[in-house]
Amino acid sequence: MIVRTWVAYARPGNARAYREHVKGAVLPQLRKLEGFLGLSVCEAERGDRVEILVISRWASIDAIKSFAGPKPERAVVDPGARTILSEFDDFATHYEVLLEAADRQ
Repeated sequence: MIVRTWVAYARPGNARAYREHVKGAVLPQLRKLEGFLGLSVCEAERGDRVEILVISRWASIDAIKSFAGPKPERAVVDPGARTILSEFDDFATHYEVLLEAADRQ
């Protein structure tokens, strides 16, 4: 499994709007892609803005390319998100998951 991370920033009032945008517009499209395994949106207050960390999970780098194109490190930021976010990275970072642990079971 590959995780793809991406960072953006929003004004406090827009962070919720971004989450709603992801739920309503982005996730339905991602769920149609073969190899998409899931998504987490994390937030941390950073003074007068909110840092947003998006972590998506993919079966392979080829699955990521089906989403991002031939340059998978390129960030994909749709027009709706661009109007909500105040700043965002132009790149994403990928990590191969070598160990994953869940809560005690």
